[in-house]
Amino acid sequence: MAIRYKSIENERMEDAPFVGALICAHSCAIGCKGCFNQDLKKMPSEVNTASKIVELVLEDPFNKGLILGGLEWSEQPEELIELVQAATQKNLPVIIFTGHTLEAFYEKVPRIKKIEGEIYIKYGGYNEALLEPSKVVYGVKLATSNQGIVLLKATG
Repeated sequence: MAIRYKSIENERMEDAPFVGALICAHSCAIGCKGCFNQDLKKMPSEVNTASKIVELVLEDPFNKGLILGGLEWSEQPEELIELVQAATQKNLPVIIFTGHTLEAFYEKVPRIKKIEGEIYIKYGGYNEALLEPSKVVYGVKLATSNQGIVLLKATG
């Protein structure tokens, strides 16, 4: 399956409980006020297989996992599942960023709960009115008080 993405940024340390490669999704239609990722939408998209993307991530020895964010991966749920499965098959942890509530994300990507592996979900849209200067979960600083992170304990 072809996975569409905007970019891969290696050695990110602040976005996950591990050093990882940030893989930016293809688009986002949520429209959070004050979103700082709007320029990413203008970038050309890349296309690769999930296994090739994981291979590219692992070419950098500092990357220990995948950070799926930048734009909204739940808008391409089949591609997201394929990419998460490719990562977890290599025993790589994954964190998925979504601007949706956790419940809405699970509605869009219900199969995520069935994948075994270390999978974190950072949920909640950026909201300027709810700025939170000191909220940290799993070592990741959250920008606003409506955001959270869960670690899935999928059993398959």
